[in-house]
Amino acid sequence: MPRPPLRACMLQDPRPRPMMVVTGDKDGDEPTRTVRAVRGDGTEVPVDIGLTPVVVDGTMVVMMTLVDGTEHQRMLTTMAQRDAALAAAEYRKAMLSTLSHELRTPLVGVMGNLEVLATMPMPPAQRELAAAAFTCAKAVLDTANAILDHAKLEAGAVALEH
Repeated sequence: MPRPPLRACMLQDPRPRPMMVVTGDKDGDEPTRTVRAVRGDGTEVPVDIGLTPVVVDGTMVVMMTLVDGTEHQRMLTTMAQRDAALAAAEYRKAMLSTLSHELRTPLVGVMGNLEVLATMPMPPAQRELAAAAFTCAKAVLDTANAILDHAKLEAGAVALEH
């Protein structure tokens, strides 16, 4: 038979706020560490519960501490978002670097072949087409170099010279 939810009434917070009622489920023999609390005004708040055995006047008692977990939850969310953003930035840098290298190598080969082609005899119309192809390949290579330079700057792999 399932156990009913754990319910406890907490003492009045020393700050001017309504009393809170804490609800949570038991997980095996250990109570849930973080539960949702409902304030007197009906708003929910995460509450971190700590249980510590203490001996008072020779009697073992359990001291319960309750901490508003709102800031903790916000911090965890912020850290997860930061980690995701850092991972995305690392992936982006690696992709840009790989992409620019993958573009540069064949473009340098095309440009070299176009330079060799320009030294051979050919009709003026073909010479113009070869020159236009070289100009286009140079523009794409310049763009790939700019992308690689940007990726290096982001990675901190560029040393400035005097």
